[in-house]
Amino acid sequence: MSRFKAVSVDDEPSAHEALRALLKNVSDIELAATWTSPSRALSALGAERPDLLFLDVAMAEMSGLDFLRALADPPVTVLLTAHMEHALSAFELGVRDYLLKPVSAQRLYRCLDHIRPLLLAARTESTVKTPARLSIKCGSAHRLVDPARTLRIEAAGNFSIVYTGDEQVFASEAMKELERRLTPFGFVRIHKSHLVNMRFIRSISATDVRLHDGLLLPTGRAYRAAMTDAVRLGHALSSS
Repeated sequence: MSRFKAVSVDDEPSAHEALRALLKNVSDIELAATWTSPSRALSALGAERPDLLFLDVAMAEMSGLDFLRALADPPVTVLLTAHMEHALSAFELGVRDYLLKPVSAQRLYRCLDHIRPLLLAARTESTVKTPARLSIKCGSAHRLVDPARTLRIEAAGNFSIVYTGDEQVFASEAMKELERRLTPFGFVRIHKSHLVNMRFIRSISATDVRLHDGLLLPTGRAYRAAMTDAVRLGHALSSS
């Protein structure tokens, strides 16, 4: 089993203690280092080269977002925050999930399940300088798709339509399977027929989501709570 090195940057020592206690039950994640000073963490991270970064948002010395912007090559990052106020732009800085304080074991383990594919992908030489690609089945062939450039997925019966920029890829995979594989890359299910990349969401309302290109997509009641929970993470980040 692959073992991943995690580090934590948080100006509250108790937060490190709580995280370490939860990770004791996770066999493939090692909390190798912790810092209460973001500036010290910046100078030390190059030597540590972690797979995973747990990062507090609101720190007196430096905000979590400013910390990420100062990193030339940030690892897979999970935000920790005491407030439901952070998201979309954070995904552009390497953030893949967030945890509300106090962190529960169930939520942490669900987060780790989501990001393990990214941790594995980041270990391959091909993903050091280029974005991760996903292989999508298209009939008897396979297509490599860049999740970062993929806008959305639309269900078409037992098949799916993958929208990547100006191209439409007809995938012989069901929406549920693509959702499982794309969730770690910042995708969120907003409707039984729509899975969208949070990077391309401009605004959300009680009934629909508008993308950066102006496209308006409906939201489903069954998915609304999970969608707003994920998407709401970033509206404050883009204005803070």
